[in-house]
Amino acid sequence: MMRLILSLPCFLALVCWTAPLPAEEIEHTTDTLEVVKKNVDEGEAVLLDVRTQPEWDKGHIAGALHVPLDQISQGKGLDKIPKDKVIYTFCEVGKRSLTAGRLLAKEKFIVRVLKPGYQDLLRAGFQKGESKEK
Repeated sequence: MMRLILSLPCFLALVCWTAPLPAEEIEHTTDTLEVVKKNVDEGEAVLLDVRTQPEWDKGHIAGALHVPLDQISQGKGLDKIPKDKVIYTFCEVGKRSLTAGRLLAKEKFIVRVLKPGYQDLLRAGFQKGESKEK
């Protein structure tokens, strides 16, 4: 049987990557949108759009999960969000995503809050999903 031996720096890096931060320590991530895209494309992370339903209907990122902040604040829709991946929250300008990130951190999600919003994600190369509005 093969044993996996991790060095202390590797172990600490693994713990830091997977351990959720306390809610009061959640701030906007320093991850670039290129890093975010790479992590999402590789299946290590998911985007969570916390904007309202009408905002989502006008346009959203393909593949993003959608749970509006008002639902998160009521503890609803959390079952849609994986606990084994990094969750990048976003909204339009970063304020609601920060609130959502803090609420999700209290629920033990691994959260990284984006300051860039929906339009910034589109400009960075994230694909727009199909809209319900014509």
